Amino acid sequence: MKQDILNKKINLWVNSLTNRLIEIRLFDVKDIKTSLSVHFKQAMTDCLKEQLTENEVEYNKLKLKLPNLFGQQKQSLQAELSLLKEKIKKENKLYAELDRDNQAKKLVLWMREKHNDSLLEFYKHYDELKRVDG
Repeated sequence: MKQDILNKKINLWVNSLTNRLIEIRLFDVKDIKTSLSVHFKQAMTDCLKEQLTENEVEYNKLKLKLPNLFGQQKQSLQAELSLLKEKIKKENKLYAELDRDNQAKKLVLWMREKHNDSLLEFYKHYDELKRVDG
């Protein structure tokens, strides 16, 4: 079952990457590296999202025990659930950061393709700001 999902994901990434490389008419190494980076990072993110983390499995298992407990045991389990919830929150934050990073790289690729002059202007302005702030 999981192998089928993984194979389907791999085929999807291969097709997407192939199409992107075909779009890059001139062999610009920088564009190819950026495109490969974006696609591999997306592949890793998709793989991570396909599986439940150990923390989520443990959280769900412990949560089922909660209604049967009372007093000190219930409080102890609630504290453990809170810690697991915090870990899950951190994992989800990491996924969100990877997704934002992926979106930013896709934006750069799109800007290079559609509005290259604007992108060059942006980086010129950005470099000037870095020198002033740095």
